[in-house]
Amino acid sequence: MYFTPQQLSGGPKYGFKTRVGNWVEDWEKHETKLKDYMSKKDGGALVINSTQQKYARSFQQVAHTYREDKHLHFDDFVQMKCVKTSATLVCDMSDRISTHDEAYCVTSTVEAIGPMARSIFKVVRAKKADFGDS
Repeated sequence: MYFTPQQLSGGPKYGFKTRVGNWVEDWEKHETKLKDYMSKKDGGALVINSTQQKYARSFQQVAHTYREDKHLHFDDFVQMKCVKTSATLVCDMSDRISTHDEAYCVTSTVEAIGPMARSIFKVVRAKKADFGDS
């Protein structure tokens, strides 16, 4: 695309509304970008939509397991907290480490968060171990 002297000398003040030079091309470019944005917005393909959906899943409230005998059993849902730092272990399942088969990024938060999808973990039996019952 070639620029006219008016476009070059106008700098940031130039816009397609000025009606000099290649204003039709500039107007078409603006309309095309607007139509592309609207189609992505209607289709839910904007980055902000996927980010909001990710956080909605991560911060969804879930129940954890409470046992009177104060022992852990397989298939219990627990929240892990460090006694020294009072930080809660959290993990987003969408933060997968692609260089390993099954690895995820974990971190901790010192905010008082309740049981939510990113802070509750399920106690599962190891695949190649025989622990008996629970």
